[in-house]
Amino acid sequence: MIVINKGNLKVLLIPSIFEVNFTKMCFQLSCNYTLDYVAKATGTIPVPHIAWQPCEHSLVGAALPVITNEYPKVLQVYQWGLVPSWASHPTMRNMYNTKVTNMATKPSLQAIACYRRCAIPVSGFAVKHATRGTAKAYYATHNKPLLLAGIWELYGEGLLTFSVLTQATDNHELLHMPIILSTRTQSFWLQKQPITVKELLHFTAG
Repeated sequence: MIVINKGNLKVLLIPSIFEVNFTKMCFQLSCNYTLDYVAKATGTIPVPHIAWQPCEHSLVGAALPVITNEYPKVLQVYQWGLVPSWASHPTMRNMYNTKVTNMATKPSLQAIACYRRCAIPVSGFAVKHATRGTAKAYYATHNKPLLLAGIWELYGEGLLTFSVLTQATDNHELLHMPIILSTRTQSFWLQKQPITVKELLHFTAG
């Protein structure tokens, strides 16, 4: 078991007893809460008439709840796997995660993150654990929804997608992990007004 302290949160990474097929991904998401439960826990209002069911082991392309900085009091459902607005086709680029190290070198990502940020409420996530040439899964659990930092984009007439921000960890056995928002960083990340590149890089460096 691995303990991660994130602000006022303490998250436990528990070894999985189940086989997880990561393929080329370094993590998977789970949200086994109802939208009403997530909305109550996050102080938001779900968009009415959304056909969505709680899920385990979500992969790219799955629909998951999100809270955007554009509407921070509304719980919506977007597709996991960001499609940039400049892509020539919705399947051309499908970024399920965005490494914070790329933020410093890619102005295109900075432009999205400065204006379109989101939090992804999850019940847990599986992280790839690499040691001795093998891959294992660790599940992060908490007593209420965890909020992961993300960026979102609108493609075409109405395809709303998101990508999860990830960063390297101090633990050499774990690969990149999603960034968990604390109460303080959640307030900053979901503010309506745009943030500067300097503020963005300061956030991703922390």
